[in-house]
Amino acid sequence: MSGLDDVFQNMNAFQKNLVRFNDELKQSMRDVMSSHDKVAPLWKDSLRKMYDSQWNSYEEAMKRYTSKDGQNYVDNLQKKLNALKGYLYGA
Repeated sequence: MSGLDDVFQNMNAFQKNLVRFNDELKQSMRDVMSSHDKVAPLWKDSLRKMYDSQWNSYEEAMKRYTSKDGQNYVDNLQKKLNALKGYLYGA
């Protein structure tokens, strides 16, 4: 096996792991959001404002990754895999 064959196999494995990670992250965020929504109306102390400022930026980043960025990374990796496959195997 050549070095590029190894790269191709490792990139394939990474892409599969990235897809699995993205799926698990989406499910985890759904679970967190569900729990967060249940607790939110009950939590009204002074720490809530500080928590909200941190949570809101985290929530935005996670929503962006799970709805768009994560799939963009997978798609970009697929383009690179297709190019490398064409180079290595003529497909």
